[in-house]
Amino acid sequence: MRLHRLLVRDFRGVAEREVVFADTGVTLLHGPNEAGKSSLLEALHMLLEVKATSKSQRVEAVLPAGRDVAPYVEAELTVGPYRFVYGKRYHRRPSATVTVLAPAPQQLSGGSAEDWVRGVLTAHVDAQLLAALTVLQGPSPGQPTLRDSAAFAKALVAAAGRADGTGASSAAVGAASEGQLDDGTADSTSLYDAVAAERARYYTATGRETAELAAARSRAVAAGSAHDA
Repeated sequence: MRLHRLLVRDFRGVAEREVVFADTGVTLLHGPNEAGKSSLLEALHMLLEVKATSKSQRVEAVLPAGRDVAPYVEAELTVGPYRFVYGKRYHRRPSATVTVLAPAPQQLSGGSAEDWVRGVLTAHVDAQLLAALTVLQGPSPGQPTLRDSAAFAKALVAAAGRADGTGASSAAVGAASEGQLDDGTADSTSLYDAVAAERARYYTATGRETAELAAARSRAVAAGSAHDA
């Protein structure tokens, strides 16, 4: 999932704010305390998780103090093959709309819009990984950990395979790359074996450096001397 743009209006202390995110790299939101940074992230998750017609405490909590207005959240997203604009108004005259931009134009509203987005997210987004990576003012009780995410485990296994360049632990890494459970999730035991084998290249069981690590340190010192010269 890629977030291209986020518009928030009348949400907690945010009167109106729109953020356009970079297509590559990282977009950093910087500002003083209580400026609304966390509110933007909270608004995105409400958009994806809470029905527009909901009267839950979660919706009541984001109503601006002292103003009888309707919080509105809109995001432009790419999820799988779809790029779309998704917007919701809460509290007063609740509504939900989705405008699909690609691969084929389409427009839906109300429950049909929410059902369509929910189906796309279910098919293309690892919900546990997204929840584990989302931290609002510190981890909340019951927040999923990265160890619960099969997608994260698979990414680590793939990274281990790409990082192996010497062949010294290729068998262990290969086993981890192919280690799958019957349900298609990554085998954490194979991943652990790959990590243990990689560490064994550089340290003994008692924590002493191996000859390979000592030789690498010597090469680094020689390279530094050559660079200085």
